[in-house]
Amino acid sequence: MENIIERWVAAARANADLDDLQEGVNISPYQELKIAFDGYAEDEDEFEDLNIESYAVYIHKEPASVGFVFPEHASTPWAIVQRPSDELCHFVWYDKENATYSGPALAESSENSEVSWAILEAVISELSARHSN
Repeated sequence: MENIIERWVAAARANADLDDLQEGVNISPYQELKIAFDGYAEDEDEFEDLNIESYAVYIHKEPASVGFVFPEHASTPWAIVQRPSDELCHFVWYDKENATYSGPALAESSENSEVSWAILEAVISELSARHSN
């Protein structure tokens, strides 16, 4: 399932203005998902590594209904207010130098969500079928 989410991030990057990525702004080409740039990795000296981009992928529990549009998040000056009872937040890293995607296991990300694993699997499968490239 991680590879499906990585394809979604690749599609978002392909449609985004990569010279003007803004943290927290939805760049998803799919109305049912939120994919937001989340900054850069830090090296061992805590400096930003501009070759490694982080993306937060928000998967809502109810996007299977026709016409569903991912609801806007409330935000503070320093963060997006997540909704663990309604969604999963999964991080994907893009290594520009090697053109590769990586991230934690989806099961690990789901530990921070109250949405059941069965619902997450069904939603990802449904959206994958709907948006296969």
